[in-house]
Amino acid sequence: MEINFVKLLDKTKDGYDALFSVNSKRVKIGVSDTALSVWNVQKSEKSIAGFLKQFGTLKIQWMLEQNFLKDYTFISDHFKKGDGNTMSVAELDDYLKEKIIEVENKLTKV
Repeated sequence: MEINFVKLLDKTKDGYDALFSVNSKRVKIGVSDTALSVWNVQKSEKSIAGFLKQFGTLKIQWMLEQNFLKDYTFISDHFKKGDGNTMSVAELDDYLKEKIIEVENKLTKV
């Protein structure tokens, strides 16, 4: 499966979206302004595009493993830890990678 970052789209009222190409399908992955603030991502096109390339690709990989590809927006409330605080960017990276591995392991056990 080939995942390609196509481009950062124009700013939305609540954040930013990026367009990805996954084989012949197009999918938008976004990030809310609040999440960018919580994760201390600089609000420059280069920084936001980098964030969405990295985490958008991981999110798409996870969705593909689950056989469920759709548009998605990163919202900080989706990534709360047990203590109620939002995961750091490093924890988010680990979390998404672990989810991909979990799904892959389930699929290989069948």
